[in-house]
Amino acid sequence: MELRPNGTLLVRAPLRASARHIEQFINDHEAWIKKRQISFENNPLTGNPTALYLLGRNYTLKRQTASRFRYSLTNTEIIIVGPENKPIEDLIIAFYKKEASLYLHDRVAELCEATHFPVESVRITSAKTRWGSCGRQRNIALTWRLMAHHPSVIDYVILHELAHIKHPNHGRHFWTLVLKWDPAAHRHRKILKDPQFTIPF
Repeated sequence: MELRPNGTLLVRAPLRASARHIEQFINDHEAWIKKRQISFENNPLTGNPTALYLLGRNYTLKRQTASRFRYSLTNTEIIIVGPENKPIEDLIIAFYKKEASLYLHDRVAELCEATHFPVESVRITSAKTRWGSCGRQRNIALTWRLMAHHPSVIDYVILHELAHIKHPNHGRHFWTLVLKWDPAAHRHRKILKDPQFTIPF
């Protein structure tokens, strides 16, 4: 069961599942659905964007017009500047990609040093459903969409991928290592699924 950013509830079921069984499944998870719907409603990027999350903090979003893209941050506002004919969603994506390039490479380097698990390269992606990945050649990929989350949640994703260098699976030894580095890993994993921090485009 998945609640999409546009509010649509998607339920996947085996072909043999009856409509009655699916309906009962939805009814049994009514509280979960309502909680997720409220989170989507509180997402500042749903509908007409009014605010942005950056590293877990909520900033008021302001747009200004100019021929070239740029942005600035204050303690309470993110001011994004760009061409008038450019959709605000495109400017927001450009903002997050720039912030990701400034933050994620350095943070990976810091955690590599702390864990003594070096990587060969770090690549920033636009993945919507995969927060990160680690290749066989110690190549880490992270989505820029992480930048909406608090630094501790971002650290969890990075540490999760670093743990795959030693354990290329999600077995007991893998989670033992992740929890050694991040004792709150399971809580951070849940936060990643909060629609409030979803970038719906």
